[in-house]
Amino acid sequence: MDEPKNTSPRKAVWLAAGALIAITAIGVIKDQSFSGSENGATEQKIMQAPAADSSPAPATAAFTKKKPSAYEKSRQRPDQVAVDQPLAKGLMSNASEAPQSWSGVDSAIQGNREVVIENATQWAALWNEHYAHRIPVPPLPEIDFKQSQIVGIWTGVKPSSGYTVDIVEIRDEGSRRRVIYHQTIPPLGAIAAAVMTQPYTLRVIARAETNIRFEIQP
Repeated sequence: MDEPKNTSPRKAVWLAAGALIAITAIGVIKDQSFSGSENGATEQKIMQAPAADSSPAPATAAFTKKKPSAYEKSRQRPDQVAVDQPLAKGLMSNASEAPQSWSGVDSAIQGNREVVIENATQWAALWNEHYAHRIPVPPLPEIDFKQSQIVGIWTGVKPSSGYTVDIVEIRDEGSRRRVIYHQTIPPLGAIAAAVMTQPYTLRVIARAETNIRFEIQP
């Protein structure tokens, strides 16, 4: 008589394999579900993101550069002083027009000088002397000496930048005309370029048959 076959171990193996397959399948389904929900949330966030504002940025106010003071301009190198360049040619036919003027710290005139120019010959001689160190000499500005005259001041050679001279007032008092000017001296301890300078100023003024007197403003 044949002995009955023992199928219990084989059956247990099949049951364990089936359980493992089922657990693996459940894990795969959960992973796909989580991945799908995450992607969906990401897509929803992207769809809900606000559109970039394409409207033009508001216009900003134009920046106005502050004009440098006389002392700041004097600290520039002589070849950088814009006011040292001659003005455009022009006739001063009306005394009410803004006067022509030239100021700077670079001149071939080395000494102290106060001048009054009454005619074109004097003007040409002074201009050539003033710009004798430049080649070529800048063009001579045309001045109507029937209605105008020129006053000029040189304050001599200075040891550094920071020195300037400016006409502050033209004052008529009867038969006398006063030309009042001011000299700027760099403060003690100020940082200045170690370069020789020759401060000067020239101005075209309305002609007057009066005696002209130069005065230094304290």
